[in-house]
Amino acid sequence: MRTCLKRPHVGPARTTNARRMALARVRGRAGHDVEGSESSQEMRTDPSEEELDILATSKAFLGPAVGGALFGYDIGATSGALVSLQTAATSATVWGPQLTDGQKGWLVSASLAGCVLGATLALTKGDEIGRRKELLLGAASFALGSIFSSQSGSLGTLAASRMAYGVGEGLVAHAAPAYIAETAPTKARGTLVSLKEAFIVGGILIGFVVSRMFADMEGGWRWIYGVAVLPAGLLGVLMYSLPP
Repeated sequence: MRTCLKRPHVGPARTTNARRMALARVRGRAGHDVEGSESSQEMRTDPSEEELDILATSKAFLGPAVGGALFGYDIGATSGALVSLQTAATSATVWGPQLTDGQKGWLVSASLAGCVLGATLALTKGDEIGRRKELLLGAASFALGSIFSSQSGSLGTLAASRMAYGVGEGLVAHAAPAYIAETAPTKARGTLVSLKEAFIVGGILIGFVVSRMFADMEGGWRWIYGVAVLPAGLLGVLMYSLPP
């Protein structure tokens, strides 16, 4: 006996409905892909297309940059101040011309020791207190170190004052590039961080220039160290007016 198998009859209406459903699914998937592509393009906006607010960016950069200049100033100023302090005609002290090589080395390295202390403080407490407060503390250390250095009456007092100045160097060395990187627009971030390094070199140059101006004066080393209180005050005012 031969069994005849018949295929079920599919009507034209049913076939048409199936095709319409398939087409709708394809269109829906295509629309979803287009929307996803547009969203991805929006998320991948080129940072270079961001609008640059020159005034706001300059204000946020200038404070940390002044801190960098104060860092460099100590290098140029100390060399000139040491010459003035050791010279009998300009020292205006009894102990200055009598400094031994060891005492001179102690005096020069005092700010570096303070810098290590400041960097340690920044490493352990920097994230807790924030970059802005770090820079404000650095400004206070610079100012106090400059004032007490210019008024020092002994080698010990002068070395301690230079150490206080060095604490500001350690704080600023940590906070200044971080503050610039966190506040600067993406398109200018690398340039501004590099430009801050140029301010350090400029500070060294200014230190040598100021040393030349006061080196031949009696007690000139006091002026060489003391003049740094002016940019230290500027650093404090600028950072106080800026956001965290």
